[in-house]
Amino acid sequence: MLILSEKNIALNCYAQTKEDALDVIYKGLLENQNVSIGFKAKMLAREKQFSTYLMNGIAIPHANREGQNFVKKTGIFIGQFKHGVNWGEGNNAYLVIGIAANSEEHLTLLRHLTHLLKNQEKIQQLITTDNAKDFLEIFNLSNSPTNNTHSQISPTLLNTAQTETTVTIYNQHGLHARPAAILARLANQFCSDIYVCRKDGKNKWVNSKSLISLLNLSIQYQEQLKFMAQGEDAKQAIAAIEQSIAEGLGEPR
Repeated sequence: MLILSEKNIALNCYAQTKEDALDVIYKGLLENQNVSIGFKAKMLAREKQFSTYLMNGIAIPHANREGQNFVKKTGIFIGQFKHGVNWGEGNNAYLVIGIAANSEEHLTLLRHLTHLLKNQEKIQQLITTDNAKDFLEIFNLSNSPTNNTHSQISPTLLNTAQTETTVTIYNQHGLHARPAAILARLANQFCSDIYVCRKDGKNKWVNSKSLISLLNLSIQYQEQLKFMAQGEDAKQAIAAIEQSIAEGLGEPR
């Protein structure tokens, strides 16, 4: 379980620009000896590739692949920006969670954050509190690892799926955190069971409503996914998924 202390957070921050906010995060990671000098430039490089805004007022800035050479030890630093920071594309970030990790550890940290990302009430409490101890209590109780008990497909669904489709991912950087979050959020809008796997057969069917399960697929540009759904709104769910992927999952095609 990921447990933070006061050295991992900064409350009541103010930033006029995204770069100002990244400076707050970079300094926190640097002071905690998570990163070495030069890491901020790699975070900026990642933002130029694609926005790290995730959902519900949360951004998760991190470095590009080259930036992993500047990571000294895995960790996060959170800046609370009550007035919000323009993160581009009409999105304002109020909680900026800076991540210092290599690619595998990055997924582990996201796994810890999964419960929090789904809980808008807890997110709002984190955005508005002025008390560091309250912030830490809310955060540390909200980020227990995702229960993956239902991540794998049930044999019943495999045999009786009502609707299936195969889609190609055209996002330049594949199914990274932001488009995966959009896809998981969309799937959660339907009551049907919706599962997904790589068309190349490199993984088993997993729950498409789970952000971390989607990330674990490691889907790259122009790779294909197979979806299947069972339930009263299965056809609508598959149609919505097809449309959202065709439109780029929040990113330009």
